[in-house]
Amino acid sequence: MKLTPRHILIAGLLVILAALAIWKCTATTTPGAVRFTGDWHYRWEQGGAWQPYLLESPPERGGHTDLWLETTIPDTGSARQALFIPAYTAFQSFEVRMGDRLLYRSGMLPAGFADRHRYLLWHLIDLPANSAGTPLIFHFSSTHHRCIGLIGPVWLGEPFSIQKHFVMMQLPVAILAALFILVGVASLAAARFFTSTSRAQLTAFAQTALGAGCYLFSESTICQMVIDPPVLASYLHYLSFFLFVTGFCRYFEPLTGGVNRTITTRIYQLFAVYPLLATLLDLSDLVSWDISFSLALQLVMVVVCWFAILICSPRFKTSAPRDAALIRAAFIPLFIAGLFDAATGLQLIGSGPLLYPWGLLVLMCVLFYRVLALDREEREAARLSLEKSRRAEETAIDEERRRIARDIHDGVAQDLAMMNMRASVWEHLVHSNREKMTEEIKLFRKLLHKNIGEVRRAIFAMRPVELDELGFSEAVGRYVKEFGQYTGLRIDLEMAGDIAMPRQLELELYRIIQESLNNIAKHAGATEAGVRISDDVAGCLTVSIADNGKGFDLSALAQSPRLGLRQMKERVERRNGTFLIDSGPGRGAAITICFPITITADEGMTPLST
Repeated sequence: MKLTPRHILIAGLLVILAALAIWKCTATTTPGAVRFTGDWHYRWEQGGAWQPYLLESPPERGGHTDLWLETTIPDTGSARQALFIPAYTAFQSFEVRMGDRLLYRSGMLPAGFADRHRYLLWHLIDLPANSAGTPLIFHFSSTHHRCIGLIGPVWLGEPFSIQKHFVMMQLPVAILAALFILVGVASLAAARFFTSTSRAQLTAFAQTALGAGCYLFSESTICQMVIDPPVLASYLHYLSFFLFVTGFCRYFEPLTGGVNRTITTRIYQLFAVYPLLATLLDLSDLVSWDISFSLALQLVMVVVCWFAILICSPRFKTSAPRDAALIRAAFIPLFIAGLFDAATGLQLIGSGPLLYPWGLLVLMCVLFYRVLALDREEREAARLSLEKSRRAEETAIDEERRRIARDIHDGVAQDLAMMNMRASVWEHLVHSNREKMTEEIKLFRKLLHKNIGEVRRAIFAMRPVELDELGFSEAVGRYVKEFGQYTGLRIDLEMAGDIAMPRQLELELYRIIQESLNNIAKHAGATEAGVRISDDVAGCLTVSIADNGKGFDLSALAQSPRLGLRQMKERVERRNGTFLIDSGPGRGAAITICFPITITADEGMTPLST
């Protein structure tokens, strides 16, 4: 059963709903901790009056960019207490104070988004001993007046238990990141077993998978525990996204053409160079990380919009209609998950899990499916092409056999029958008419000589042993020499030295020369012929065969093509060559053939020399 857009949509939405349901079930309780739901108060201005604050329904933010929250630390009975804040929006910074004592600071107030490299996925704040009943104050500063304050619940309890619980909650995302990385490495290792086009697609997919895996890992709680300081995690987060997008650009290149492909290539090149330049400028203090990250975010938004336009463009639909439908369908769950995550980050809805990794999983599965499907299609096309070529070769062989049989039947067999009839009267002529007998013997020798030539030409029509034993140039030279001796034609042979051609093309060219000289000997009434083989700088092998015979009318030939010429034309077209005939009554005939040849080691090239 083939994958359809409907299957992708259903599977993607089910994956996202399953992730949301699992998070809902596991996020209700936290062992060893209590949800901090005490009496909260807020104020918008320093020194303003405190007002009641409900975590479930915070007040309207208005145009405020600073927020103060106050509560009292309850007594949980734990020997060691800590605050755990699961996540907060990247648009704000905050600090936590106990009276005049600063306990924690996230970013530099009021930098907000400009201090994005200090963004952490969770915050664990140790509280002093005997802090129960002490006032606790949060000060939030935001660069976006609609994103300020707590996003998720605040937990109070034993630090290790809280941290372990939230790490376990994010374990599926970490596993997904590890899966993407493993798939990327395995894809690179398996690329050598794929066909040429699908190998390029698989390599691009591997780069995309590695970038996606590193990006998800940089957003997991485990990364925050392993990598310190946070700026290193941010660099990993930043560079892995560029790795993902450049791989995605490479994946799209074969699926687009014209302007789309050019722009996609330029985006790929820009994404490949930008991280290196931004990192070097940041390390040299010429441009701050804040500026480089802001520029990167704007570039990301442009690229996202470009890909959205690309997969819906008529050109993409025309060049790869099935790919366009499948990829558009895979983007829908990712788009829905991204909207959910954005709404959570902008505090438009309550706290929730990161859903975009699961939408990304759907997209990556579709991309991998298309690579496998492309490889199957390429192998099937190669098989069909080989089968078609084999059948064409069999047809040509059958035609050749029928022609040889017809030539033997119309030539050698008829002459042998005639010689048998005439030999029946020889015993009477031996004694009665010696002069007549002498004439009969001369005629017999002439017919015998003629038929020996016919038999040898029939043998030459089969695969000549000389072509394998002596090589192309020597075999052609010997054939032309012997053919001229048997037919009385004066044949001029010219071959350029050091021409390399595929071995299969040697046989095709040998057959064409055979057929052409046979046609000249039988039909042209010529006394001279010329065979010239040369190559040019454009990688074309040119063969010219001409004679000084009676020629023929090309218009009459177009209406009723001769079998030999038709077979030659079919041989040439099977090798993507061009076949031209120039002739006219009384001015001979010339055949010009051009074969494109690609000199690669894999094609079994044989150098041609005179």
